[in-house]
Amino acid sequence: MLESMPEMPDINARLYEVIGDFTGKKNISQFIAMANSAIPEEKHLYQQRFGRYFSVDKRTGKYATVQVDDLVSVFIAFPKINRDWILFGKGGKFIEVTGQEDNDDANSGLQDQDPNTFLESIS
Repeated sequence: MLESMPEMPDINARLYEVIGDFTGKKNISQFIAMANSAIPEEKHLYQQRFGRYFSVDKRTGKYATVQVDDLVSVFIAFPKINRDWILFGKGGKFIEVTGQEDNDDANSGLQDQDPNTFLESIS
């Protein structure tokens, strides 16, 4: 009997869609390189961990849960991404970021954000 593949969790699917928007072909390595060039080293994304969000783990039969610290890194690197859309599917995929002042507002506090309190700060 064939087991059906589990459906990708919504957050994972929305993040994967955004990767396609930025790379043109859902190229995870390219997205990570783009992100890492825009964020401090301590916030870097790693291919092995990040790639697990978009494929079923053979050991568990499930997709990996997207880690908060990776989301923080993505939001810092790409301030145009709407956090509410990624997390909850609300609003548009992207927000308007017109200048450095807006860019600073979009990133407000994320550089020093503790991943453990990040979700509390946006609820």
